[in-house]
Amino acid sequence: MNLDEILQSLGIRDKIANVTVSSVTEDIAKVKEGSLFFAVKGRNTDGNRFINKAFDAGAVAVISSEKYPDARVFTVNDVREALSVAACKFYFPSRDKMQLIGITGTNGKSSTAGYLRHIINSSGRKCAVIGTLGSVSDDDYTDTGYTTPAAEILYSELEKHALSGNEYCVLEVSSQALAMKRTHALRFSLGIFTNLGTDHLDWHKSREEYMKAKKLLFNNCDKALVNADDCFKDEFCGIASEGTYLYSLKDDYADYTARNIRIKKDEISYLMLDEYGLCKIRFNANGEFSVYNSLAAAAGANILGITHSEICEAVHTLPVIKGRMEKISARGIDVYIDFAHTPEALENALKALKTVTKRKLICVFGCGGDRDKSKRSLMGAVASEYADIIVLTSDNPRGEDPSDIISDIIIGIKNINKIYKEIDREKAVALALKKAKDGDIVLIAGKGHENYMICSGEKKYFSDEITVKKILGV
Repeated sequence: MNLDEILQSLGIRDKIANVTVSSVTEDIAKVKEGSLFFAVKGRNTDGNRFINKAFDAGAVAVISSEKYPDARVFTVNDVREALSVAACKFYFPSRDKMQLIGITGTNGKSSTAGYLRHIINSSGRKCAVIGTLGSVSDDDYTDTGYTTPAAEILYSELEKHALSGNEYCVLEVSSQALAMKRTHALRFSLGIFTNLGTDHLDWHKSREEYMKAKKLLFNNCDKALVNADDCFKDEFCGIASEGTYLYSLKDDYADYTARNIRIKKDEISYLMLDEYGLCKIRFNANGEFSVYNSLAAAAGANILGITHSEICEAVHTLPVIKGRMEKISARGIDVYIDFAHTPEALENALKALKTVTKRKLICVFGCGGDRDKSKRSLMGAVASEYADIIVLTSDNPRGEDPSDIISDIIIGIKNINKIYKEIDREKAVALALKKAKDGDIVLIAGKGHENYMICSGEKKYFSDEITVKKILGV
């Protein structure tokens, strides 16, 4: 692509004739011959420090927010916005061929995205997903490493899915990605808000800033679907250009409501009601949170034009989402592996399992290092309320001492007699399974689908699923 085309998309009228751009990036390590480098100011690194290095590596031009004594450096007010626009133009020329659905919220994004993709695919259309579980379509899988990857990866993946014939793509849109304006250049047919809980406050500094970031999604949405039962729902209504729809388990006046809810062990059924009729929904899952996730997906599909009959047929075969209440049974023990890493998500999982067992509920979990410390004691309090035995362990301690993290969690635990401490996560899982008897349930929370552990800055292979299967011999 010619550099002039990209500069014009950024409102820059300067012209450099016959200069071809080979890549668009903010990562100095990825600059090569012909790159257009964006000097982004981050929290820890200022891209302006690498302008000379970028030219040495072959960059044809640089976009910066600062004036620089070089004609090849172009100044814009917001480098992150400019990066999003340029990356979209360069990597995603087929953007008009695919409808985008954005999902944001503290919990439930991956499950809602997976359910929605399943419903759309089951209706005969083709849908991809980009989110925490990677970039996924029928034809391809890519581990992007982030819920919402960096601009050059995000827009490249979108183009790949569009060229593969996907009519829709569901994006999990994180608060950090929104704050960093990674999706600024995208237009979403539908935006879905699941809930607002406690997470990433180390990054956003306050609940208000966290919420403000999530609201940014809806500035770029035609329609919005909002959880009417969340106490912050009003903040997300009235932003999307073509109107807001509400879904609820409690409010009869919502556009989509769930009624006659039946939650049994590993099975959920209910009626989805809207102004056009009802849809009977039954699938294998646990907990009220699964009702919310499936209702959001079904309602979202309907807003996109999927009929009731198509939805009703699809929801009976909703898939188990990787690392989301994934069940392994052996020796009379039911083990659930879940990504729950916030107080709300851990409570949802524990509450769901507590209702289906009369025997012990054992919970294995930890908290991430170098991340939001405020949620540690809250997660301890939640575990203390619902679990009969708590095994505290490591969960990506990164640069922190795992013992210090565990001490922070223990502050919230009322009955310390419930606690076992084992820093080695594999040994912690083994301890929990040893404590479990016939009929007991073990919840291993925090990592879900992840297959790594970050300790002392080093990333090593580790999987809760593989560990459980090895110990139980399945």
